[in-house]
Amino acid sequence: MTSDHLFFSGSSSFGRAIAFQAIGGRFEPGLPLMTVKKNPTLFVDIDGTLVVYREFKNLANSKLEPVQDVVDFVNKSYDEGAHVVITTARPPEYEVFTKEELEKIGVRYHQMIMGIGRGTRVVLNDKDPDKPELPRAWGINFNRNQGFKDIEVPLFISSYESN
Repeated sequence: MTSDHLFFSGSSSFGRAIAFQAIGGRFEPGLPLMTVKKNPTLFVDIDGTLVVYREFKNLANSKLEPVQDVVDFVNKSYDEGAHVVITTARPPEYEVFTKEELEKIGVRYHQMIMGIGRGTRVVLNDKDPDKPELPRAWGINFNRNQGFKDIEVPLFISSYESN
């Protein structure tokens, strides 16, 4: 093999296996070397979902009560590779307090977004052309403070492999 046909393989910044071929002194992207495991992303609200709802003005003086089946689901998903984003309408001034509460109830997560609106939350996403039958955006609406009571989690909220 001459240097005109040197191959390099590695991972992209997105964790995808890639190959490059040196052709005439320049690198050309090649085909993916393997399929990629695509983990779900969970956007999880706090008040009424992870913990029993309390008004913001009473947070500091009220009892913290986890909605345990939701905490367990989030932690299990995190352990299985899901990316967990905590979302809340709590104002940014409550960040330290909120992080302490999440730590007390043992919620594992990657990011937290504070100060989002209290209205309807909508996720816009594309379909994976390799798996068009799988919805890539989904919502589960809990009855406040009730967790998974009377709710069945769709099977497709899990990792899958694709190019």
